[in-house]
Amino acid sequence: MGDLEAVVEASGVECFSLLGISQGDPVIIAYLARLVAGRTR
Repeated sequence: MGDLEAVVEASGVECFSLLGISQGDPVIIAYLARLVAGRTR
């Protein structure tokens, strides 16, 4: 997940899509869980 975070931060984009296939699914889910932790609507 550290690699994913590094790429997102280095790219400077505000909006992006993620696609997890097979072994990538848990990485995407963990990343999104960390990203939205503590946020409310």
